[in-house]
Amino acid sequence: MMSEHSRTLPPGENKMCFQGKMGMDYAHSDAQPAASYSRTHNDLIGNSSSFNAVLEIISAIAARECPVIITGETGVGKEMIARQIHAAGNRSANVFVPVDCTTLTGQLFESQLFGHVRGAFTSAVDSTLGFFRAADKGTIFLDEISEIPLELQAKLLRVLQERRVTPLGSTKSFTVDVRILCATCKDLQDMVRKGTFRSDLYYRLNVVRLEVPPLRHRREDILLLAEYFLAA
Repeated sequence: MMSEHSRTLPPGENKMCFQGKMGMDYAHSDAQPAASYSRTHNDLIGNSSSFNAVLEIISAIAARECPVIITGETGVGKEMIARQIHAAGNRSANVFVPVDCTTLTGQLFESQLFGHVRGAFTSAVDSTLGFFRAADKGTIFLDEISEIPLELQAKLLRVLQERRVTPLGSTKSFTVDVRILCATCKDLQDMVRKGTFRSDLYYRLNVVRLEVPPLRHRREDILLLAEYFLAA
């Protein structure tokens, strides 16, 4: 059963078998799961109390514009949770831009995030928008945000504060209206303590935190998942 705020994911999206019992830090509240959700929720599959709690939280935060940090082991489906938050929110008609931070390094990282102008560096034969400007009016999803280098974290923080980006090699800034969702399999608080992740950026992003543990912690849904795969 869909909540009144939920919307269907775009056609063609892969089904996601939601893994894990959801541990949550939802605005430091004691949010309780709704008991009336059905076995499937768009592309999320499950029927446990933990699964229902996930659906409840997604519905509660989808229409909010606050950042969300999604944590959990590699492979638990963090991007699918991010896509569901986007699809159930007010920006669902606009673009969802996923960014794999593990594939970007150095100058390319800044160029890909914020764009560049022609001639900004040796191979910059054309100007580019960058992921943030491409996501204008929609949602940007920074997967494995822990991989962003410290010097670029400062620029990301400025973008979040000012809602403006300056392409590499340019002095002109552009207004961007994006919702930011991010994910990591690392302990960002520990990285903050070690000085490898900026504390001001962490607290700017950590408005809502969703932890997605693996399927081994939610065994009551294994049969349901098996039925789905056998019927596929």
